[in-house]
Amino acid sequence: MEKKNLKLSELMEVMREISSDGNHFVKGDTFTDVVAIARQTEEIEACEDLDAEFKTATWYWSLRKNGSRLDSMYSTLADEFAIEYDKEAVVAYKIDYANQRFSISLYKKYANEFFD
Repeated sequence: MEKKNLKLSELMEVMREISSDGNHFVKGDTFTDVVAIARQTEEIEACEDLDAEFKTATWYWSLRKNGSRLDSMYSTLADEFAIEYDKEAVVAYKIDYANQRFSISLYKKYANEFFD
């Protein structure tokens, strides 16, 4: 799964769709993750001294049976999440931000499901 050239509202819709299979902890954490992404992109865009080509960000959004975690920049953090929650890790996505648009793609699918 890969979606490109998304506005923030469209990214939120995709993330909500992905997390809809999870329980209320996953859904609640997803809302928190969306807010964090929105705030961080607002901060990036507010940097007047930064040229548009450098206004970029990458996050790794990892979901487990009872929640999620949003990490910035490094895929190794998503891998560490999967090790830490080896019996719960379900899936991880890579989210990129550039040119005031988002893309989201599958990073890794783990052996677990939301409901085994």
